[in-house]
Amino acid sequence: MFAGVPYLISILFVGLVIGTILATHARSWPDSEVARAFYRLTAFLLTVSFSLSVWRILGPAPKVVVVVATVFGGVLSVSFATIFGMAIRRDDSRRLLGQPQVLDAIRMTVALTFAIAGIGKAFNMPFMTEFFVQSGYSITFLHFIMIAEVLGAVGLLLPWAFFPAVLGFTIDMFGAIVTHVHNGDPLDDSAGAISMLIRIAAIAAIIVITPEGETTRRSLRSKVLIASCATIGCLAIAISGSFILHAVGSNQQFGR
Repeated sequence: MFAGVPYLISILFVGLVIGTILATHARSWPDSEVARAFYRLTAFLLTVSFSLSVWRILGPAPKVVVVVATVFGGVLSVSFATIFGMAIRRDDSRRLLGQPQVLDAIRMTVALTFAIAGIGKAFNMPFMTEFFVQSGYSITFLHFIMIAEVLGAVGLLLPWAFFPAVLGFTIDMFGAIVTHVHNGDPLDDSAGAISMLIRIAAIAAIIVITPEGETTRRSLRSKVLIASCATIGCLAIAISGSFILHAVGSNQQFGR
């Protein structure tokens, strides 16, 4: 089945191209209408994807279900890139990306994806346990990740928990990539984490470049600096946390 970083890049590139093409034919469309259409399409694709994912989690699914789920996942990624492709060609890209429906659609995608990931781990414990143990982590840490992903998905939709959830997911995805690198796994194994980091980066970019009202270059630079520092901090936490967990795991095994 389609997977891997090249596939992810290709899908996003196709979406950007479609967006730029659509933009030339949709200059007269109001930003609110474009954002509303994007939100509705995302909600539809997520509904179908969620249903198919539940089917796959709860029991053996026919091959056609796996194929359809992959197709809908690809279309979801294409639509995500399309809205940015359209924004690039608009007279004021910030006005389109600043529509609440755009951010809400991306938030829904990230939240539902992490919720399914957390629940899916619970229904695939033998594989996840083996992977975490081989990676040098404890079963307790696996349980923590499962709970954190589900609770974080809920938090992403709550105003007061939004930013902590974004930071937590960023650390989680950086941690997944660090783990695969530590294990010597191929880059394609990190495709899922890279995909989610791109969406999280899109959320951060929308918040940074689409403030309420006018903004000065100085305030924009400040927000970019804060976002960059937060990203570097999340990466540092992921790397140091992975190192500490591996060290603790090694000491426990040595103690035995």
